[in-house]
Amino acid sequence: SGDITVADIGSSYATSMTLRAGAVLDPALDQLLWLRMNESSGSTTFADSSNQDHAITCSGSACPTANGSYLTFDGGDKLTVAAEDDLDLSDENGTQSLAFWFWPTNSTSTSNAPLWYDAGGLQFYYRPSTGKITLYVNSATNGLAGTTTLTSGTWQHLAVTYDGSSRTGKIYLNGTLDASGTLNAYGSDTNTITIGSSVAGRFDNLEFYNYLLTADEVRAMVDAPVLQLDFETQSDLSNSAATISCASDQCPTAATSTDFDQTQYLQASKSGGFLEDEFTFSVWVRQEARSQENIWYSYYNYSGTYDDEDWQGIWGMENPNNAAEIFPSLFVSEHGYLQLRMGDGADTCTVFSDTKILPYATYSTWAHLTVSFDGSVLRFYKNGDLVETSDAGCAAVSPPDLDYFYIGRPNEKGYLLLKTLFFSELDDGTTDKGEVRINVDSDSSSGNVWSASLNTDGNGSRSTSSIYSFTEFDDDGDFWFRIWENDNGNSLQYNTYSAIYEDDDE
Repeated sequence: SGDITVADIGSSYATSMTLRAGAVLDPALDQLLWLRMNESSGSTTFADSSNQDHAITCSGSACPTANGSYLTFDGGDKLTVAAEDDLDLSDENGTQSLAFWFWPTNSTSTSNAPLWYDAGGLQFYYRPSTGKITLYVNSATNGLAGTTTLTSGTWQHLAVTYDGSSRTGKIYLNGTLDASGTLNAYGSDTNTITIGSSVAGRFDNLEFYNYLLTADEVRAMVDAPVLQLDFETQSDLSNSAATISCASDQCPTAATSTDFDQTQYLQASKSGGFLEDEFTFSVWVRQEARSQENIWYSYYNYSGTYDDEDWQGIWGMENPNNAAEIFPSLFVSEHGYLQLRMGDGADTCTVFSDTKILPYATYSTWAHLTVSFDGSVLRFYKNGDLVETSDAGCAAVSPPDLDYFYIGRPNEKGYLLLKTLFFSELDDGTTDKGEVRINVDSDSSSGNVWSASLNTDGNGSRSTSSIYSFTEFDDDGDFWFRIWENDNGNSLQYNTYSAIYEDDDE
């Protein structure tokens, strides 16, 4: 609740869309290691994004599987960080901090599996059979056990700190202090560091520091954006390094802001998904009048929307194979109302704003929009001010953690609106009517999207016919349509005498 601070937008501002739950943590000067783990498949070397540029390698079958977003360890994989002088923290009494995201794989193993092993420093273990983590320093004695059981099959953020002066160790789970206690003294360290070894699971965004992370800094790591889309470069600036793509003929022009013309969109993709049960989206929006006709008036009650408002999708994703699985999808109406829809695969919820939140009387006015959901309550912010709160029906719906969603459209559905058919000549005899129909993707009667029996006078004077047929289809597919007239009878069904026109459309 309350207000949030919003930066001004100007002609030189690189407009971005951010998906996060809190503040961004600026890179620390004392960061010794930063593995984003977003290497491509088959990688055997891994980049250190800190200023230290350490060498991180693996060998043969012991290499974890990379997919461009995170690394998967199968229980025999490990990474090796070469020994370097800056990794010997004797001058700091061993004071250090380690943080990373971890997805444990379900296992009954009773062995302690090392997540991070440094012979003279931190030794951080996970035991699959109990789901517990334990922190040691210098040797596997006098350890500090975490109090919370990790959940297999889901991402959790782990962070540990060690104060070499007081020998105090701390374990944080998902940004919250989980355990604290006294550990062994730090030992002189000239050894390589291993990551993984006998652990099975996924790792992402590992960071190592030679100072104590504060509780606020650990919390900020958990709340950092999982997507920060820069529209000027059409790239993700966050640590997630999500892939931003589009089909060539549907790509918006990259600029300090991006215009979408109802046919263009961007796709944000990231293995492992973007969401948990809570989320926050922030984006600058400048609504414009449609260049195409309001399709909703021709297709009432689509997905439960108002039939007296023209809705356009700002972002979203609906599973084309399951209409109840909906990534949080935001729509804006012609009068500035907002609508958010989401579904967990079984249950869905739809929230409409009671007020006209975005500018609509004068189009082309920028507004900063934030939509936040804490697991039960949905909040709309405009230009940093809380303008509306709703708890209407979404508490029981968990947003799905899909691998991709769209910006500039809410789903993969395309809409074909046929308004008027113009004839240069239509003659089916002085007593017969013109039996006309339009098919999409089909030569059979089942493909009819419109049909009518039209009066003709035998002289071809029929020139127009109103249609207003609305058809929904997969916007990313290739389709063809045909117009038929039965030249050998009066049936509106398909027969071999029907074709008078055909065309292809992609």
